[in-house]
Amino acid sequence: MNKYVYRRISAFLIDIFLVTFISTIFSSISYVNPFIGNYKVAYDEYREIYKSESESVLTNPTIKNVVDYSNKMSKQIYKIDYSMLFNNIYYLVFSFLYFVLFAYFTNGQTLGKKLFKLRVVRQDGEKVKLSNLMLRTFLSGSSIFMGVNIIVVIQLLLLMISQNQVYFYAILFSSMISYVIEIIGLVLLFSKEHRSLDDIIGSTKVIDEVKYV
Repeated sequence: MNKYVYRRISAFLIDIFLVTFISTIFSSISYVNPFIGNYKVAYDEYREIYKSESESVLTNPTIKNVVDYSNKMSKQIYKIDYSMLFNNIYYLVFSFLYFVLFAYFTNGQTLGKKLFKLRVVRQDGEKVKLSNLMLRTFLSGSSIFMGVNIIVVIQLLLLMISQNQVYFYAILFSSMISYVIEIIGLVLLFSKEHRSLDDIIGSTKVIDEVKYV
């Protein structure tokens, strides 16, 4: 594997861990997350339905049984995701604060990129602008797991839909699109220019500062 690509992926894993860790800790505080107790209830209900009805569906997979089971499970999935509404909101907030504002005031470097001596600059090599970083972060802020933020935004919008079946299939479809985006992003990252999809969208590139020393 190209050392530059390895370092870039490693930097992103550190960054995404920090954002996820901080947002998870923050969303676990009951004062700022009124839905904190709903997740366990929704998940326990999901497990009960799965245990009590999944076997009967497998042994007798009639259309009626499958449809009934699907309706019940999609309803519980909706409940679980709705109970994590604030978790997703805080994830987006901290993603913006870290990948956009923090990176802007540190001249294109997150903690992960600083550790691996990488820096985001504009395509022409000039200092990155706030608008560039915002466009990059819309696709998750780095090279892999691209589409994460898009999925979170879509999920938040779809949670406003009370039809559980619509929500379930819409999330399934959007997740498939996200996987396609991830594959495209990785392919581009391994290309000659090493500009991933978020670089193209944000009109940026990630420079290797080791070469500039």
